[in-house]
Amino acid sequence: MQHKASRQALRVALIYIVVAGAYILLSNELVKRLVSDPDERVNITILKGWIFVLVTGYVLYRTLRRILSHWSQEVEQRTEAETASRTALAKLRDSEEQLRFVTNHAPVLIAQYDREQRYQFVNQTYAGVFELRPADLVGKHPREVLGEASYAEVLPHMETA
Repeated sequence: MQHKASRQALRVALIYIVVAGAYILLSNELVKRLVSDPDERVNITILKGWIFVLVTGYVLYRTLRRILSHWSQEVEQRTEAETASRTALAKLRDSEEQLRFVTNHAPVLIAQYDREQRYQFVNQTYAGVFELRPADLVGKHPREVLGEASYAEVLPHMETA
């Protein structure tokens, strides 16, 4: 956004420099050729200056209004996207909470392992068998929890799951 703002500011400044420079050079030459009286030339130059201020002020106003309108639309779109993202995240968290509630209260033993057979998730029923909390088991290897003999018994079932 900062880079875009800098580009827009530079663009406005360059347009102003080109238009202002051209107006000043061309209008001064025109006044010199058309008006020979020095007093009248001063009055026309003052009038020309005021016209320049009014026209460039209007052009600057229109340019800034257009740029700010685009930025306002961008901010609005980003705000809508952020709101949609937050809503989706809240729904996902609710869904996760509901799934965790169901798995923790199911009368079955539920455990999830990673490739190294370390617990990634266990429900409360599973942890309760060992009189532990689910968080106490996560990250541990079943061999640490079950012992070598019991681990050897359940290993074939774990490998097929």
